[in-house]
Amino acid sequence: MLHATILKTHHQFESEARKLVDYVRSAHAFSYESSGTTVQGAFEIEKKWKSILDASHSRSRFKREILPTFGANLDASQKAYVHTLLEYLHRNETPVYIAERFSIEESKRENELYTKGLWMQANGYSLIEAGHRQAGIEKVYGGLVKEVQRQCLIDKNIANNLNSAEEVIRARYGIVADPLSLFIQIGAVHSPEDYVDSQNGSLQVSVLSLADHLRGTNKSKVEMSNVIRNGASLFEMEKFIVADYELMLNSRK
Repeated sequence: MLHATILKTHHQFESEARKLVDYVRSAHAFSYESSGTTVQGAFEIEKKWKSILDASHSRSRFKREILPTFGANLDASQKAYVHTLLEYLHRNETPVYIAERFSIEESKRENELYTKGLWMQANGYSLIEAGHRQAGIEKVYGGLVKEVQRQCLIDKNIANNLNSAEEVIRARYGIVADPLSLFIQIGAVHSPEDYVDSQNGSLQVSVLSLADHLRGTNKSKVEMSNVIRNGASLFEMEKFIVADYELMLNSRK
């Protein structure tokens, strides 16, 4: 039996990562967001983490020599989040399971949607700022649609992988506890619970939000994603996009 708890988070800054410590302590295994990771990539990450746990490195050595090998491509706030989480996982000797396990083709698709979606949104807001309001709104909307398509691609992948997660974790780490408790950290815009196989009697899924405090553009992004998931048209999204643009302007002051 697998008890999976989805933790919806704002994955930036050390202060946000601190919210995970109690869940790390109670987990038999923990999954952190790893967008676009292939099946082979997930295998390699888990293999690396198991070797780290088996080596029983001191906290100081882990922090000095091993932690810098994680998150090389992240910005400072994201790296602070990931490094703090990894320190907790190491300190508690918690096994890591990667919930995102894409085929090579799916991974490429995820990256394409991410890159194109971000570019379209940035370009759209630039058009609005330059006075081309309607063209800009249409471009932002198109970018948001691609972003939500990417989110759904990830969510479906995670939900599907939960069907085999228990077997993978037990085989990798030799965990015998039953039920097995897995915590899955993911961004607040995601909803993998919407795609979970309700007919799987050996899987129980619950959801906890650790991002209800979000304000400004961070909150706006979550709200816009949710509305688009529900099929909002360009006309319906216009007020959200304009409000988000105004929040961006205010944040510069």
